[in-house]
Amino acid sequence: MDEYFQKIAEFAEQGRFDEARRFIQESDLSEAMKARYNMSINQLEFQKATRRSPQPDIPKLPVISMILGFVLICAAFFFNGDIQTVMLVSGLVMAGAIPAYYCFREKKAADRLTKPRDSYAKMYTDKEADINFPWQVPSAGVIITTILGVVLIFAAMFFADTPRETASTAAALVLLISALIVFAVSRWLAKSFNGFLMWAAIAVSFLFFTASVAVADVTLSDSSVSTALLVIGSLVLLLYPLEYILIKKAVCSEEVEAQCVDVHTILSRRDLHPRYHAIWMYEFNGMTYIHKDFTVLKMPELGERRLIRISPRSPHNIHAGKLPHSAWLMSAAGFFALVLSLVSM
Repeated sequence: MDEYFQKIAEFAEQGRFDEARRFIQESDLSEAMKARYNMSINQLEFQKATRRSPQPDIPKLPVISMILGFVLICAAFFFNGDIQTVMLVSGLVMAGAIPAYYCFREKKAADRLTKPRDSYAKMYTDKEADINFPWQVPSAGVIITTILGVVLIFAAMFFADTPRETASTAAALVLLISALIVFAVSRWLAKSFNGFLMWAAIAVSFLFFTASVAVADVTLSDSSVSTALLVIGSLVLLLYPLEYILIKKAVCSEEVEAQCVDVHTILSRRDLHPRYHAIWMYEFNGMTYIHKDFTVLKMPELGERRLIRISPRSPHNIHAGKLPHSAWLMSAAGFFALVLSLVSM
């Protein structure tokens, strides 16, 4: 066993795979040898991931309450009258209120402890840094808006399940759009800017779909206006990758030099192909920022320097020139919706 592989094995035994990759990247080796050792690290990481590890102590009551709550909500649609109302309300309380209480209690306890982000920042810099990971317990606003979005989704399902009338259909669609808007607000409060763009685009798309249904109900026929609105709603999803780039470039108006100081690897048990998070470090207005980017399939180059765009108002809102996987999923959904719209003409 050569000295490099022995060092890799020591890192792997401690679960420090990202440090092992950094060690290989900084070693005086050819690119071919670095690729060979990185492959060995990936294999060791996969072997460790497939071994059963101790599970964290997750409170059982909120988990059981959430499962039973969703069961009650789903079962409520098989009943009518007061029984259905009681089951829906009870299900929402069990699925949302009880887990939210535990989440708030956990947040209150976590706020008393030293923030783990401080210790993470010291891994990369001696300066005071603003870091967007690891994620802590969500804020109260995120929890409340997420629960409200779920409630609106089930309310929309309730109206959609009633006898088909124009009023009930319109109420279901309005509630659905409201839920999508609330989810977008929730992502904004969580400072998940890519998630905000995704939910906002879906909300805009469904707004056009709703307008199409409303026009069809008023005219009682498949009018060209209704079809045009369907096509526009489909195009909002289909062209989402382009919309994402244009919005990101407009919002992220400042260019800064960033360095890839680390690479976090995700390797699931059923997925043999690893995914990677680039950890970017950059400075803006005298503050150092350490940002965990979204996942990519190609391993970023450790130590790489490049110009990225950031938002002056929210420096963790960055655009490094790549698209998230959700952009292509949105585009695929828009393509199928467009095909269905054109077929129905």
